Amino acid sequence: MLVAYDRSGVGLQRREAADAAATDATVWLDLLNPKREEETKVERALKLEVPTREEQREIEASSRLYQENGAQFMTATVLYQTDSAEPVTTPVTFILSGNRLITLRYADPRAFSLFAARCRKGDPTLTSGLAVLIGLIETIVDRMADFIERVQGEVDQLSHSIFEMKGGMASRQQRFDVLLRQIGREGEYTSRAREATHSLGRMLTFLTQIVTERKDDKLVKARIRTAARDVASLADHVSFLSNK
Repeated sequence: MLVAYDRSGVGLQRREAADAAATDATVWLDLLNPKREEETKVERALKLEVPTREEQREIEASSRLYQENGAQFMTATVLYQTDSAEPVTTPVTFILSGNRLITLRYADPRAFSLFAARCRKGDPTLTSGLAVLIGLIETIVDRMADFIERVQGEVDQLSHSIFEMKGGMASRQQRFDVLLRQIGREGEYTSRAREATHSLGRMLTFLTQIVTERKDDKLVKARIRTAARDVASLADHVSFLSNK
């Protein structure tokens, strides 16, 4: 599916990009589980090459963060389904091409729908692809923080259950078996959160270099630095939870 978001008044107007991928007013093109013809439409309109799904999964930094033909390509690992019992991660590619942002994804993290709703309600700051990118990152970070807070609450409850456990040996052993499985689950959660925070942190470092080269507004740089500090803080907290 290819969706375009065009400047309209004080917000962005959502448009199914079945006919034209981009107009002069387009600042964000969102590719969700795209068909090949949709990818081709974007490539022809913006004169760039969209990464394949296999290329998105590559882990080396040179394949995830690079510049090509005047566009900047950034792939980050993003948490999704964080409200469920089985949160997972997915690669999402962000492409800055001039004044436009292109997002390429094969999953639907809730941060995207939350941010899209904000766009439609009206936000006078969303006048460029870079502004949309920063808003998306901030929403992703907020969602990740909520998930890590949830994990902390579960880990604290586990600690309380272990040290306050009473009863006979047999019943305690049975409960220990249950708690051990829960500890393993929380360990998996923190592992995925660590992967996401480290990936996003690397992307923000790269983005800082990009906006410096592009000589973007100082307010933009300040927002990126704030997001980078928030991600670093979350990464430290995830490490603490893992050790606990």
